[in-house]
Amino acid sequence: MRVLTDVKNILIQNSMVVFDSKVVTARKEHRCDYCGGKIEKGTRYVKWSGIDDYFYHCCAHEECDKLINKRNYHSGCEETTTDDIPLFIVDDCKNLGIETKDKSIHDLVIELLNR
Repeated sequence: MRVLTDVKNILIQNSMVVFDSKVVTARKEHRCDYCGGKIEKGTRYVKWSGIDDYFYHCCAHEECDKLINKRNYHSGCEETTTDDIPLFIVDDCKNLGIETKDKSIHDLVIELLNR
């Protein structure tokens, strides 16, 4: 069994433990776990790891991470997954009268942040 001895940033939320969350510059292309869009090489993005019944690693555009925290999409619902986030984003856009047709989820994220 491996014991974690150098964990600098730990967040415990519901039954989920998040550690090692940081903003980094992409050395290769990644996929955003929130919007599904490309994170291009050279772009700053947020990456984190955690444990929630299993070990996981995620990465997201800085804008997507900011919106998720601003809109509090994870609040009060333990069953929310990253697969649900695009649905929440589209619903918010429709509720605010933002046209969603022919726009990527990442474009909608930016529009929501600008409101």
